[in-house]
Amino acid sequence: MGDITSLDTQPMSELVCPECATPVSQREVPPPWPVRRRRLLQVAALLIALGYVVWRNIEAWPVLPPPTVRASVPYTADFPSHRYTRPTIERYATGELSDGRLIGDLLNTDIFSNYELGVTFLPPSGVATEFRRYGWPTVVVFYRYDASYDDVYAKTNPSATLSTFRNGWWWGRDYISKRIDASGRRESFVFYSRGLAGEPLMLLAAWGAGRLLRWIVFILRIAGRGGPRKRDRLAHRAPVLCIVACAIGVTIASLRPQIDPGYAFPSLVNPAWSNTGVTAADVAQLAERPTGEAVLAQAILDATPGEISTPDTCLAFGWRSEIGTTHTYASGGWPIGLVHKSVGEQQGFEASSRPAYNLDFQRQWVVAVLRWKGELERTERTSFSLLQAASLALGLCAVWIATGLGVWLIGWTVRRRTAKRLARGWCVQCGYDLKGLTGDAEAVTRA
Repeated sequence: MGDITSLDTQPMSELVCPECATPVSQREVPPPWPVRRRRLLQVAALLIALGYVVWRNIEAWPVLPPPTVRASVPYTADFPSHRYTRPTIERYATGELSDGRLIGDLLNTDIFSNYELGVTFLPPSGVATEFRRYGWPTVVVFYRYDASYDDVYAKTNPSATLSTFRNGWWWGRDYISKRIDASGRRESFVFYSRGLAGEPLMLLAAWGAGRLLRWIVFILRIAGRGGPRKRDRLAHRAPVLCIVACAIGVTIASLRPQIDPGYAFPSLVNPAWSNTGVTAADVAQLAERPTGEAVLAQAILDATPGEISTPDTCLAFGWRSEIGTTHTYASGGWPIGLVHKSVGEQQGFEASSRPAYNLDFQRQWVVAVLRWKGELERTERTSFSLLQAASLALGLCAVWIATGLGVWLIGWTVRRRTAKRLARGWCVQCGYDLKGLTGDAEAVTRA
């Protein structure tokens, strides 16, 4: 069979659309500019979104108000995380017991170094608070339990009163409810909707890691791109396998609770304290010495020589300082609550050296601490909410994905339109009906 021609026997390859001069033999339409520049558009959209985020954060960045002044810091009554009777402290002092628990419970790096340690022995009745968190890498469900106990360590005879707090959604994003549970504790339940952003971010990161792994495997020729071997197929499926492994790991980590014993206060808020002569800086130094725990225990015994050894009393401690302090706090950022900033310093402080820097990662916060140490000290603490940061990062990922999806839809629409025009015998470029020019639609389709 020869070439299909029109009535004037002109070859099909030479025929053009009378409307747009597109050759009749053309089967495809060049992709539109957005399709050819998809990555460029995605980068541009992401930069615009980042610029908006930066602008909003500049506007809403926390500004510290005037500080609150304290003339001095009195003792604050606390129970350690573990029960310590006087006989137990004596065992630490003689070296019979040395497990690092005592000095670990009294070590507090968040207070100023010259705060003095005071101790006493009290009945273990008081108020205790416990925390339980679910969700990883960000907290999704949070429980807090508050109650008064006859024994805060044995958790005997709990009792609590229900607050007038209204249950429901707060700030449009967190659900909060409070109730008295079956054991008599006040249970506070919080559902952080923003915390749900952490899991999708981990899956997106796993997808990217899988694609990078697949690319490395192909570049190093460990596996072939189209080979029939099992490792070739595994290399192609690396992104999916990484997502599955990440989903399993995130699920297990999210369902496993993070339990925090919290803190406990004695019922007697202002007991008769005995000053040990040990400061917070001394405790930090003793923690680095093999016999430091025994020295600390002996200082506790020397400060309380008149205490009677009874089984119903245990160690309570507190910190005090005669030096006045100033404190100020502010929160801000965008989304709201992204950044919390606080500054505390002792009156008369003047910076004489560079601060020490510390970074702490938690399930809810990333905390950056700057600390100036010396005779007088200053601490600047900046906390970044992982919940807000995760929701912000997921929003930026959504901008990237949505832009790419929109460009893909443009290309898909063009390809679908081209296929329909070919099937009907129309010009692929402008949709002009070519059947009269070529004879019939079937001929145009076969050309």
